[in-house]
Amino acid sequence: MTIRPLFLLAGLWLAACGPKPPLAIEFPPPRIDESQWRNCAWLTPEQLAPLARNTELLAAWTTARTEGETTAVFLPLRHDDGSLVDVGLIASACRAFQNAGIRTVGVYPLFLGAPTDEFPAPVRLDGEAWAGPLPRLSPAATQVRADRIAELATIATLPIDALCISHAGFPSVDTDFGEQARFAFEGHLGVAVPVWPDSVATTGKDGELRRGPLWQHWTYWKAAFVANHLAACVRTVRETRQAAGSAPLPVLLMVGGYFPLHANEAVNWASADALSGTRLPDAPANYERTAAGDLFDGFVLECFVPLPRETDAEESGFEAWSSVRGAIRTAEKLTGGNKPLVVAVSKPVYAGADGTLSTDERALLEETLSVIGSADAGLLLIE
Repeated sequence: MTIRPLFLLAGLWLAACGPKPPLAIEFPPPRIDESQWRNCAWLTPEQLAPLARNTELLAAWTTARTEGETTAVFLPLRHDDGSLVDVGLIASACRAFQNAGIRTVGVYPLFLGAPTDEFPAPVRLDGEAWAGPLPRLSPAATQVRADRIAELATIATLPIDALCISHAGFPSVDTDFGEQARFAFEGHLGVAVPVWPDSVATTGKDGELRRGPLWQHWTYWKAAFVANHLAACVRTVRETRQAAGSAPLPVLLMVGGYFPLHANEAVNWASADALSGTRLPDAPANYERTAAGDLFDGFVLECFVPLPRETDAEESGFEAWSSVRGAIRTAEKLTGGNKPLVVAVSKPVYAGADGTLSTDERALLEETLSVIGSADAGLLLIE
């Protein structure tokens, strides 16, 4: 055996036995009234702008919503192109909603943004920049993370009732293979990767990803890397509010309702205690050390598959956890079941090609809403 493999083996041993990420946040927990999440609405920046600029329109909207028992409204803080929504617009809208008795939740898409030389996109295994329906930035890029921390220090001063972080991980299983990601991964290992990126993964002739000898270390590093940045984000919010003498701000995390697949996307939102001893498909050894769930005060669970119950999923050839009820059960188990859970449902997912709901489609949506209600979870209906 040569010297280089010996160093590599030593590095892998140290990486596997490394310390748990510093996730503890020592601040007073915010007070949370779970009833405020019972019936939530979603307003895009394009929908919000005319309301915020027209008091009559806003009054009509809030009156209709309060009569419909809307308890909170989620307000994305970025446009789909990644640019920030005007904070003055958000602040004025928040006050108007709150005056009408509706809570406000600012949704902060962490790694959503238009790539530039300074703020690069994630790099795929084939060396191309990642491209998807929404522009994404590389979590491994130092300047991206620094910029997000600075933005959160400003956002924490907004008159919102809660903050929800979304788009927190890597966008796909085959990202990020950029130079900054490689540098950070090798820092985690303590040695240089022998053959980059082949030691982590390659692409087969059929176009499918082939896992290399360092794949498990790679997925562990990605999850720990994201968890540590999320810890820095939450700490920034807590410190900013404390320094301003403001009440602690609840911080939620928006996640996909398919946790068993998250080991490849590097958002481990489970509680460390709940995950300990649980073996997940594709999860690396010591995965519980990367758990970030204990950082947050609640979760928003995206359930965008029109399968209300476990039996619906199984009859359609899917795992039970891919259904709305199955996703809720999984989330409750892996987060300890003691934090607010809001289930996000997209109405267009249930609609036909023309955007309208047939009688059967409406019945399926109503069944989904009934399942969420019987699970005693909050509802965020995206129309």
